[in-house]
Amino acid sequence: MKDKFEVDLGTYLVYPFLINFRFQSLNKYHNKENLFYLKNIIDYNFQFLRKKSCNINYKKIIKVIIFPKQKKNSFLKSKNDYLYQIFFKKNKQKYIVFSLIGLSDLFNLIKFIYQEHLPRNYSVIHAACVVSKKNNQAIIIFGKSNVGKSTLSNLLEKKYHFTKISDDLTLLFFKKDDCFAAPIFIDYHFFFLNRKLKNRLNLFYNLKISTFIYLKKSKTNNFEEIDDLKKRIIFFNNIENINNYLISKLISKKELKLIKIDFINHHFKDLIQKKIVRLL
Repeated sequence: MKDKFEVDLGTYLVYPFLINFRFQSLNKYHNKENLFYLKNIIDYNFQFLRKKSCNINYKKIIKVIIFPKQKKNSFLKSKNDYLYQIFFKKNKQKYIVFSLIGLSDLFNLIKFIYQEHLPRNYSVIHAACVVSKKNNQAIIIFGKSNVGKSTLSNLLEKKYHFTKISDDLTLLFFKKDDCFAAPIFIDYHFFFLNRKLKNRLNLFYNLKISTFIYLKKSKTNNFEEIDDLKKRIIFFNNIENINNYLISKLISKKELKLIKIDFINHHFKDLIQKKIVRLL
């Protein structure tokens, strides 16, 4: 159309994708004022994810098209003039994701992209992750909600030679036959990690995994290193949000160290000093 107005709002690295935001409108003059607001909202929340800040090569680019929301068809009652619709393009189709631009909406958009576009060798799992400062290898800590993943990962970072890269959500993936972990934008610890690393996040996008720790509440304290095949299958099936392809790949990786910890409460101090740190 002759009056079509389109602006590139920037391309940002949201591992393992590059996301390109574009603004489209049929009314160039009406939307010039709102465009400044929109561009600043996106850049403020994604400023540390700019493509130019990372030297790693990425193949897949996700395009997100943003349109002004038509007030006539709006079901939202708000005095805010900045009403938008975001359409996510997939196979030449458009999906409405949300209507208001804010940090929580951007989180929902990224979750949507992960759900729709992650290949089968990638999965966003419910787990914390720490990396050893000695060998730069990752340790995945998983279990049910409120089991103590954050407690254990925080203690390992504060008192021992580990850096915490995620608290509740971790990106797990395979490249060829190796298993890796990476921090993820939709995990709230991501922002603390970025502040700590001062925009050096690319150093933590390909961390080879050496160990998995499964935490489970019990009536007794017990440590067990998993070697048996049947137990390995049960062990990995306890990881939440993981697909069957990755489970089969993990089961076949016999060099991975698997530790199951049954415990009475969250008092990990003595357990860490006597058992966990020695095993890591």
